[in-house]
Amino acid sequence: MYYNSFMNVHRDGNWLHIECDENTTLQEFCERAYLPVRKVNQMIQLKKCLVDDKHCMMSDSLEHKTLSLCLFEEEDIDFACDENVAEVLYEDEYVLVVNKPSGIIIHEDDKTKTGTLNNYVAAYYQKTGQKHAVRPVHRLDKETCGCVLYCKCPWIQPYFDAAIEKKEIHRTYLAFVKGLPDFRSRTVKLPIGKDRHENGKMRIAKTGKEAITQMECVHVDRKRRVSVLKCVLETGRTHQIRLHASALKLPIINDVLYGCKEPTVKSMGLCAWKLKWNTPFTGVIQSAEASIPEDLKQFAAKGEV
Repeated sequence: MYYNSFMNVHRDGNWLHIECDENTTLQEFCERAYLPVRKVNQMIQLKKCLVDDKHCMMSDSLEHKTLSLCLFEEEDIDFACDENVAEVLYEDEYVLVVNKPSGIIIHEDDKTKTGTLNNYVAAYYQKTGQKHAVRPVHRLDKETCGCVLYCKCPWIQPYFDAAIEKKEIHRTYLAFVKGLPDFRSRTVKLPIGKDRHENGKMRIAKTGKEAITQMECVHVDRKRRVSVLKCVLETGRTHQIRLHASALKLPIINDVLYGCKEPTVKSMGLCAWKLKWNTPFTGVIQSAEASIPEDLKQFAAKGEV
């Protein structure tokens, strides 16, 4: 990704001002910062893209100049607002990170329906007087709780799409599993494909897509035979952690597809615990952390997770 090439970035209303420190043209900048060149050309014609407050061309050098882009214009909130408002873990002008409860999906195909995380985010935007379309950058399974990243600016969406593809958005999960691992840390490389016999289910398959999970055992409850695994995704396959844990004979508690029942809790034992990403243009690292559901805390070591 394209980082650390700018002396200063600051917002003034709808405008983002970038003081450039290297010898690059406007076109090179757009390509490397994942700004659509065609749309920037349109902005130039509308005087919404300026260099040193003057009309510019794609071939212009940005060295020791200030690029000004009108990126933050108001949009319609495109999902119905729910009575529930999203719990915010982090927010800036580019992104919103919210805590997804277990048991709800990210969104329905019908934007007029309610009860999804997108509806919770829409309610938050309405409550705080913000006018953005609702754009989740990634997804979580219905029963998985924790951090979900939303992009607040349409111009920045391609940047985050590229960051997901390049594995530059780092996601750390906590998996509460039944059993006692025989490892402290382990790299699990097991390919994943669709289960042809059961709709909505995946399976470990030699012909599946590559799936890599880094696992570390951070706590063991020997009496109840429940362990906590810190899992870092190197790939993002559907049900990846759930399948990899099950393949190690460490099924996630209350996972109805691949796990086992744990009568003392209601939540599925998988939490998208931490999220880390680089801020657009500057590369400054930001992070967010979700709280563990109350009924799972009984299995976690105090001070560790």
